[in-house]
Amino acid sequence: ISTYAPAIDQGLITPYSVVTDMPVFNNSGTAWPRNENRRYDGQTTIMQGVADSTNTVAVQVLKMLTPQSAYNFLTEKLGFTTLENADIDYAPMALGGLTDGATVREMAQAYTALANYGNYSEAISYTKVVDANGETILSNEDNTPTQVFEHPESTPYYINDLLTNAVENGTGKLAKINGIDVAGKTGTTTDNKDRWFAGYTPYYTAVVWTGYKSPEKIRSQTNPAVVMWQKVMEQ
Repeated sequence: ISTYAPAIDQGLITPYSVVTDMPVFNNSGTAWPRNENRRYDGQTTIMQGVADSTNTVAVQVLKMLTPQSAYNFLTEKLGFTTLENADIDYAPMALGGLTDGATVREMAQAYTALANYGNYSEAISYTKVVDANGETILSNEDNTPTQVFEHPESTPYYINDLLTNAVENGTGKLAKINGIDVAGKTGTTTDNKDRWFAGYTPYYTAVVWTGYKSPEKIRSQTNPAVVMWQKVMEQ
């Protein structure tokens, strides 16, 4: 959401643009970023990079977009309030290495906008509260959506293609639901201390984070966030 979505909207890439899967920076002789499979495959489409969660592809795209543009998109268009100025950099914006992380609520708001053709609304816990006399005490009924994309006629369709393919052919395969279209993206931090899945069907958007209060490695053969997401959303 910080890199591919705004880059598509600005016309910098399409799902079938080709970038080079290779390290971008080399500090003190250490290649960065590394891919989880510790492999670099050269010329790669954006579609394949998203499906495989290829770190280098995300950083290559962010080089075109700039970290500042990514940060502005999250904070000005998608309502992220947990970000710090220190997050205006390549690792935070391209790979999710944020200073304080992001909340599940923020992620759900953002993915709902993707699923809803770029129409963003703040997440709410209630619509209206009335007293015994029918008088309104609290109301969220004026939660008017705003459009986050400059090109809502094309950008959401490209993003949907990327995220549908990530479930059909990529790291999100365990999110599949028989007979239902599913789009979404996995997320994994260093040493498997955080596991995410954010996704949507034609009916609902949901985001799952799994981890420990004091971060430690999650020892699981599969991404538990994807498994939980699928079990709930299948119902």
